Amino acid sequence: MKFVPSIGADYSGSLGGITASRNRYGQYFRRKASPVNPSTTRQVEVRTAFATAIVGWTALTTAQRSAWNTYAANTPFVDGLGNQKIVTGQNMYVRSAVLRLQLGEAVIATAPTTYNFGNPVTDYIPINSGTGSNTIGLDSGTLSTDAYVAGLASEDGDVAAYIGAPINASRNFYKGPYQLFASAALTAADPSGSLISIGTPTDTLVIGQSRPMRLVVVYDDGRVSPTYATIGTVVDDPV
Repeated sequence: MKFVPSIGADYSGSLGGITASRNRYGQYFRRKASPVNPSTTRQVEVRTAFATAIVGWTALTTAQRSAWNTYAANTPFVDGLGNQKIVTGQNMYVRSAVLRLQLGEAVIATAPTTYNFGNPVTDYIPINSGTGSNTIGLDSGTLSTDAYVAGLASEDGDVAAYIGAPINASRNFYKGPYQLFASAALTAADPSGSLISIGTPTDTLVIGQSRPMRLVVVYDDGRVSPTYATIGTVVDDPV
């Protein structure tokens, strides 16, 4: 229902079952939408991991929590505008613990003493679709039709791979949702150029599809790298 405010400026927010909003035609009221909670298996896994991480934080010693606070204070996040943001030690611990639990790794109670996020993933990631395999690979060597990540072989850890639904090739932005579908162990001993296969998505890759991807590295000392996001095109695997 469209209306003209009679008291004060434009309205916003919800009251009871009614929400006030605005579009290009003016102010209007609409019925408040109730969010849908399908409680899928993956949603339950993430919520369980988050709850476990919160309990884990309370179980840390005072010294351990203090060390996580020190790591957080010395490792600010930087947003897209270059602004720094300091979070709490609990934020850092939970961020690390949730990912490690999702990957089946033990939670790290001892805070990192290297004050950075590790090597960010910065290289191009096309998607492999080999006959009968539909795998996505990571390689720290020369760019080819396989997928690559820059600098990951310098430290031990795990790389987590997320994939989104197929999208139109004309799109250059994808907000989500993403689905964690695979991970792979990375070690400092991996030679440059070695291919690391990280598994198969739950749905079939089709050559020519545009698929959003995200990669994040969880290091063995508890650090979590910045997230690398890209939209790749599924190509045939020549290997």
